[in-house]
Amino acid sequence: MNKTEFKKTVELIVGDISKTIEERLEGALVLCPAEDDKDAGEKNMIVYSALLDMLWQECNDHSRDRTMLQLYVLLAEAYDDADNYRPMGDLANGVLRLMRDRMTSSDIYKETIPRLASAIGNSVYNHALFEILLMYVKSVLKDNPDDQSIKPHVKKLVKLYLLLDYNEWYEQEWNKDFQKALSRFFSSEELMHIISNPRIGHLNRDPVEYTWEWERIYYDMEAELDARFQNAPRQMGLCFRIWSVKRDLLKEKYGIEWRSPAQMNPRVLFD
Repeated sequence: MNKTEFKKTVELIVGDISKTIEERLEGALVLCPAEDDKDAGEKNMIVYSALLDMLWQECNDHSRDRTMLQLYVLLAEAYDDADNYRPMGDLANGVLRLMRDRMTSSDIYKETIPRLASAIGNSVYNHALFEILLMYVKSVLKDNPDDQSIKPHVKKLVKLYLLLDYNEWYEQEWNKDFQKALSRFFSSEELMHIISNPRIGHLNRDPVEYTWEWERIYYDMEAELDARFQNAPRQMGLCFRIWSVKRDLLKEKYGIEWRSPAQMNPRVLFD
């Protein structure tokens, strides 16, 4: 079955209101192909997206939060596996739409948010990731202030708070009581190290990469770079050519001054 036929089949199953939600969920998920299907990733995305659309239309009372977040996990991981990060922003906003009512139990969050954060974290949508982690951590702390299992996510949350461009909403959420709760996870030495070196990953990045503007233009810019270097031979020094063109493109087309990884990490050798 090609992708067009597959999509129509999924839509017929999901749109059959004569069946219960459970029957439609099961009927659509059964269609998920085996891993050796060359279109498995895209077909899975079709299934998960269709089911999420159905649940948003028919369930607005949080009775399906676990199922919806599980589907978001599967969809995010499918995007991640396919290196298809542009739609991750809309996915993250869907997750936030669910979370902002603050009616989902922390147990459901603990089952799903770590995997979601891992997948979304490979995209540029750091502001959405920050808000997801913020609400996740607050929910867990409310039930168990000493839950050390969330320490890695608390650390990432603090770093994002320090790195992202200013947002007044953050200050409302980041009150003294919350800061005190977070400080319980770290020794004074650990906390000072995070504050003095909030870097995420092994390399320093230009601060512009943590702005809203960067998220808005990033994948358009990357698509243009991919087109320009589509036929370039993969050889030593190519990264410097790409970074040079990227710097000029960002300045000329988007008005963004950007420093390359080589500029931000002068003691690191790149090839």
